[in-house]
Amino acid sequence: MSQVPPTLAYYGAVMGDETILLQAYTQCALYRSHLRDPASKLWKHIVMGDSSDAGLWGTGACTRLSARRGADSDFVAGNAWAASGMARVLATMQNGPAPENYTSQIADLAGWTNEIISAAFAQINTVRGSRILFKCPTDRTGLL
Repeated sequence: MSQVPPTLAYYGAVMGDETILLQAYTQCALYRSHLRDPASKLWKHIVMGDSSDAGLWGTGACTRLSARRGADSDFVAGNAWAASGMARVLATMQNGPAPENYTSQIADLAGWTNEIISAAFAQINTVRGSRILFKCPTDRTGLL
C-alpha cells in the first residue's frame, strides 16, 4: 500500500497519464475494500490465500511479540503504512496536473486516510485508559 499506489500516482502525474494516476486511486480503494476491519476501522495485514493473518496490520516488535505469545496480531503500527501510502497518492493528485479532474478521488483519499488515523487514535482510551498511542494496543504489558 505504501509502495505501489504512490509510485503509480507519481509516474502517472509525471508522464501525464490519467489512466495510470487513476489506477493508483483504484489500488487504494481495492486495498481498503479488502483489508479494512469494519468493527475497528483499522486495516488487517493479509486476507485470503494460504498466509492469511486474521489480526490487524502491524509490523516490527509487535509481530514478534505476538508470535512469541501466540496472540492475535492486533496493533496499529502497520496502519501508518496504509495511511502514508494514501496520503502520498492524495498529495500527488492534489499537486499534479489538473487536480480539478480528481475532486471525488481526492475527497475519498482524504477521508480514508483520516479514517485510519481516527481509528488508531480511538485505541488510546479504549485499551488502557492512557493518553499514549501504543504500537500494540491489545498488549496489556506496557510495551511501547
